[in-house]
Amino acid sequence: MRLGPFEALGGRSLQVRFRTDTLLFLQMWRCQRGTADVISIEPVSHRIAKRPELAAAGELPLLQPGATVDYALAFQVG
Repeated sequence: MRLGPFEALGGRSLQVRFRTDTLLFLQMWRCQRGTADVISIEPVSHRIAKRPELAAAGELPLLQPGATVDYALAFQVG
């Protein structure tokens, strides 16, 4: 996905690439106060909801001892 253009980046945009088979969700927030203009993108493994709700819906993935999950997340400014 492409975010921007951002004036603070000289009119450039931020391109975000991620694996959708293991990283289904990204949380994003932005803070604009005074001269600050901050954007945060955080990878998450589930939608925003309370843990009991996620568990009841079968959406709270738990790893067994020794199990792994590979994620990929890349950013490019251009």
